[in-house]
Amino acid sequence: MGSPSATLSLPPHLLSWYQAGVRHFLGCKAVAEPGAQAPAEAVPQTVSNEPQVCWPAPWDRCWSKAPRTARMVWTYLELGRDLCGQASPERGALFRSLLGHLAWPKGTTAFWPLCCPGEGGLLTRPDLFWEGCAALGVKHVGCFGADALALIEPGADPAAPQAQHGAITIHVLPAPADLLRLLPHDRHIAVDRLKALRF
Repeated sequence: MGSPSATLSLPPHLLSWYQAGVRHFLGCKAVAEPGAQAPAEAVPQTVSNEPQVCWPAPWDRCWSKAPRTARMVWTYLELGRDLCGQASPERGALFRSLLGHLAWPKGTTAFWPLCCPGEGGLLTRPDLFWEGCAALGVKHVGCFGADALALIEPGADPAAPQAQHGAITIHVLPAPADLLRLLPHDRHIAVDRLKALRF
């Protein structure tokens, strides 16, 4: 009659298991031959350290402009307009001048809005502002203007040089409109205390 295993089409390396009475292997996957490419599902995927955050429009456009190397976020009430196609050349020149004066490495500062243009005016979203700060992992915020400060940290004293939001230090600075009324040298003096920060 012969061996019952003679009629089976088992690979030779499994035949001895069958003869020993083993009929099932749980969780067994085919082993690739040495040098063979692994199946597509086993190919390691590249892992990105960038936070995967989905922002509503138009914050998504603003996020695409924020450097992921930022160590500090700057914000002011009109920033959303400046980032979303309604830019003020005067404000743009002002902030380029301030950053040039501070001479921080490129990518140290991200501009992240607390308000953005929407139907019927500005949409105010301090929750999205703080989510962006958390996603960037910054410990410092430069807040330009008492109106902006009141939105991101209600109850903070606009006359104080700093306020605290959890582990994040808010540096209270003059509003862009107030800075634009000053002479260039005086504008630089208004942000000089930020030079104490080491990035």
